[in-house]
Amino acid sequence: MPSQRRRRLRACLTLLPRFDAGKALGTLGEHGVTVFAGVPTVFSRLLRQPDRDAYDVSRLRVSLSGGAAMPVQVLHDFQAAFDCVVLEGYGMSETSPVASFNPLQAGPKPGSVGIPIRGVEMRVVDNGAEVPQGDTGEIAIRGHNVIKGYWQRGDRHRDPGRLVLHRGPRPGRPGRILLDRRTDE
Repeated sequence: MPSQRRRRLRACLTLLPRFDAGKALGTLGEHGVTVFAGVPTVFSRLLRQPDRDAYDVSRLRVSLSGGAAMPVQVLHDFQAAFDCVVLEGYGMSETSPVASFNPLQAGPKPGSVGIPIRGVEMRVVDNGAEVPQGDTGEIAIRGHNVIKGYWQRGDRHRDPGRLVLHRGPRPGRPGRILLDRRTDE
């Protein structure tokens, strides 16, 4: 039986104490960062940095966006300016922290927060019933990563492992979710 060789991957996490677009671009270049993660506002600020072309970010390959819906134009502009793929995902503290993501193999799907990660089920519902494709509703999430409840707030979360929190998403194709906005429930 042929022996299998394990490939060892190494990574380094580089953090900034406070976001500054110029310092972030400098750090990307200085450390040869290949994967960058941020919220849409950060992507916009990097795009607007006046001297962004002065930084060598040629090793950047993939950028991950979450925390809010990324404007499609920002996604396209960032991919063009930094010559990298931008993938969007969705999650929150209650899902530790990710529930869905666009897989790298499938490539970016602008406006979509992707497909549920392994072990997670997501549906778009209205009053508990799944909505037809293209309609809006609430995201219902069930999985191993959903919180069991809130500290000293047993009334808030009665069904551990299931969560309905966001209003406005609509099911996309194929099995992808398009997120419009978050409610303040």
